[in-house]
Amino acid sequence: MIVPQEFDQTQLGYIINKCVRGENDNNDTEKVKKIINAFSDSDVKTVILACTDLQLLQLVHPKVTIYDSMKILADAITEEILKL
Repeated sequence: MIVPQEFDQTQLGYIINKCVRGENDNNDTEKVKKIINAFSDSDVKTVILACTDLQLLQLVHPKVTIYDSMKILADAITEEILKL
C-alpha cells in the first residue's frame, strides 16, 4: 500500500473541502490526476478514492483503475435492499 506524500495529502484535503462546499472545478480534477500520475509512475495499478466526496470529480485514468468508495457503498446498499 502506498499513500500520498504529505504535500499531496494536504492538497487532497483542500480539494475535499472544496468538494464539500460545492466549489470544486476542473483544476481540482487535474491536481488529483497529477497525484495519481505520480503513483502510476511507480507501477501502481489501482487507486482507492477513500473519501466519498472525491467521487464528485468523476476521475478517469488511462493506466490506473480507480475504485470509488461512494460507488462501492451505493452498490452494496442497493444489493442489500434488493434482497428484502
